[in-house]
Amino acid sequence: MIKKSKAMKGQFFIIWIAQIIFILGCIQPNRWIIWGCLLLLCLRIYSSRIKYLMFYVIISFGLTASTYYFNQYLLAQKTNDQSIQHYIVTIEPYQLKKKDWGYTGIGYTKQASPQKVLVHLPMDEALEYVLLENEQIEINGEANIETFLGPDNFGAFHAKNYYLSQQITKKVSFKKIERLKKGKSIFYNRWRNQWYGYLNQMPYIHARNYLQAFLFNETNNLDTNIKNSFKKLGLMPFLALSGFHIQLIVKYLKGLLYRTSMTIETNRKIISVVLISYGLITDWPISLIRAIALFFCSEWGSKNYTKLDYLSLIGIILLIVRPFYIYSISYQLSFGMTLVILLVNESLKKLQLINQVKWQHRIAAHICYLMAAFIGTSYYFFEINLGLILWNALMGIFLEWLLLPVLLTFLAYPYLTVFDKWYEMVDSFLNHFNQYFIYFSNHNKLSVIVGQLSPFMVIISILLLIYLIQKINSPFVWNKKFIGILGILFLLILSPKFSSKQSVIFINVGQGDAMLVYTPFKKFTALIDTGGRITYEKGKIKKDIEHVERVVLPALKREGVSQLDYLMLSHPDFDHMGNALELLKKIPVKHVLVSEQSINHSSYQVINDWRQKNHQLPIEGIKPNYQINKNSLNLRLLGPLAPYATDDKNDDSLVWWMSTKSNEFMLTGDASVHVEEAIIKAYETVDEFKSINVLKVGHHGSLTSTSEEFLDFLQPKQAIISAGRNNRYKHPHQEVVDRLNDKDIQIYDTRIHGAIRYDESFLLYFKPKWQTSR
Repeated sequence: MIKKSKAMKGQFFIIWIAQIIFILGCIQPNRWIIWGCLLLLCLRIYSSRIKYLMFYVIISFGLTASTYYFNQYLLAQKTNDQSIQHYIVTIEPYQLKKKDWGYTGIGYTKQASPQKVLVHLPMDEALEYVLLENEQIEINGEANIETFLGPDNFGAFHAKNYYLSQQITKKVSFKKIERLKKGKSIFYNRWRNQWYGYLNQMPYIHARNYLQAFLFNETNNLDTNIKNSFKKLGLMPFLALSGFHIQLIVKYLKGLLYRTSMTIETNRKIISVVLISYGLITDWPISLIRAIALFFCSEWGSKNYTKLDYLSLIGIILLIVRPFYIYSISYQLSFGMTLVILLVNESLKKLQLINQVKWQHRIAAHICYLMAAFIGTSYYFFEINLGLILWNALMGIFLEWLLLPVLLTFLAYPYLTVFDKWYEMVDSFLNHFNQYFIYFSNHNKLSVIVGQLSPFMVIISILLLIYLIQKINSPFVWNKKFIGILGILFLLILSPKFSSKQSVIFINVGQGDAMLVYTPFKKFTALIDTGGRITYEKGKIKKDIEHVERVVLPALKREGVSQLDYLMLSHPDFDHMGNALELLKKIPVKHVLVSEQSINHSSYQVINDWRQKNHQLPIEGIKPNYQINKNSLNLRLLGPLAPYATDDKNDDSLVWWMSTKSNEFMLTGDASVHVEEAIIKAYETVDEFKSINVLKVGHHGSLTSTSEEFLDFLQPKQAIISAGRNNRYKHPHQEVVDRLNDKDIQIYDTRIHGAIRYDESFLLYFKPKWQTSR
């Protein structure tokens, strides 16, 4: 029996890898050749080592394929059902998150074919009253039904894939709630509602927010700056329930139960019941499923299998039940980092058996952990933190020995009112901790923006990492080969920052403009406009100052841009420069350029005062014929032309002609037909302006711009429209779209296509190409 288990050892890991490759092939059938070659290579290497491997792989493929295509069929049926506009939805109070505009959460429809949906609800006094009772709510009313789109920008949140991993394909947005009534919850949902209701009534805001985040996987109430600080320092895993939290819970429980006279077996049963109850209360996030299942396998499973076998088996089962978990970042990071830890432990076992683990091997192991974290953070967050291991160690100690034990005392509120002073003191401490934590993360010099690794580079990096892990058990681990492969791996992680591409990227900022330009190796970087978003709260206009953190900065970081040589603001409208001041506070900018005609505008003066206060170059007002020439990138200012300027401030827009190695662009800001006429008259004898490949359509596609004469003069092949979905101005206007279509001009629209980019390179094998984020 022992021989049989040894012969089959490692089978689950290989089946799991083969299963993942198979699902990727199903998702991307156009790349079946690539995934098929990887699959054959994987099976060829291990088929001779593991008995009956092909048999188990075929069974795994069959089960996975059946659930994958069955789910595809069901989701397609649900997605196509768009006719019903009157909806009845049931939702649990713990699922609802409060936003500025109302509530959002996951509920279930009560139509002929019930389905899981994302629900958006308006602010409603009756709803807020019913929520206080912490019971299931049935909502009846008229609703708009939408399907999810791809990411707004490259590397941004992919709503369609995220919700697909939760088997959700629709968003139900209620216009008005017509009727509310109580429903009946399952017993464990009642537990959750009571727990979340209890926590939400706690008056100690900072303690409550951390308690919800660290113990109940609820980060919605945490301040955005706190979450960004965790992200910058590479500490996001602490805000997701994981093996660390389960280890602490088990450790605390064992410490308490050790003092009783119960047997070890009884203690194990009690801990198991507590963990299952904890999973029910927290709604079983993927990372918690993995951690609890691994604990059960380790405690109750056969000792003939390793933790690596059990982790692989858990991964296989989850993907068979829900193949779309492959889209979940939680699945990828949770299983990925645990896999690296287990592979390193397996590699060190041989040395542990002969008691030969030295400090060199431990350093090599921690370097492998660091490289794995770098691969993950560079792909998902576009930056790495060189102090990652130190910050994780310090945060782990802080949580284990101070914060979590202290937070657990708040679970006794309000039964122990004698501790009110203690609660106030802890809450005050956490308030100060937040301030220092944000300050430290903002001034942390060990964070490096590297850009996003391509999927191909991720695969190569993982293969190199696996090679390094296998070499850890070598007696002389720090040899030339190990150091060389480690150096190559680190350079691969940094490679996006030193890309040979020259790119022009039209960032999707909603109703506004922002365009990033950079040359190979980021020798020159420029941003033309920053976008800007305003919201309406209780009839009042409110600037969305976090828009730059959510949209513009991630778009720059994704490309590996850590500073800008130029920030060019076309004109003072908020949708073009509203994010400028916040951006200047976040990223170094050498020069800020504006039109000479509008340099005295109050919005520009605020920026100028801030730059001078911080000892930076003042804003520079420029006029036509101003030029920037950087290798194969040339920019020339054509407008505004003073004699033709009107009272419309849109006509003060900077109008740029830009050429790259293989393309020419005309960027008109919000300039009207008056400026277009002026440009035609001023440059009608200049041949290079008479055949422009790409036109950035003026004023988001408004009728005030993009005249027939201007299109005839430029003769563009592509047109870029930057506008927000469902914007109140109805941009782009249909007449402009028809005008472009009549002239067979290819249209790229950020409402439909998301962000739009044009890439070219000096490398001979690289062909210039257009891409969109959706």
